[in-house]
Amino acid sequence: MTILRLVLLLSLIVAGGCEKEMEHKNVCPIDGQPPEWSRQIDAKTCEYFHFNAIERQTHSWTESCEFRKPH
Repeated sequence: MTILRLVLLLSLIVAGGCEKEMEHKNVCPIDGQPPEWSRQIDAKTCEYFHFNAIERQTHSWTESCEFRKPH
């Protein structure tokens, strides 16, 4: 009976982790912060930026423009 409970618990943890990974958010791949400003590179691609106060530098990454927010 305890093995069945353990298997059920592990499957719930794995299923929850997979759902989280499938959720796509536009955040900095370095520190996970959302963009503060952006610029369009071409018809489908935008560059997103944010300032990291701890590192005292700007991070940027490219992503689909579907996430574009106003400057």
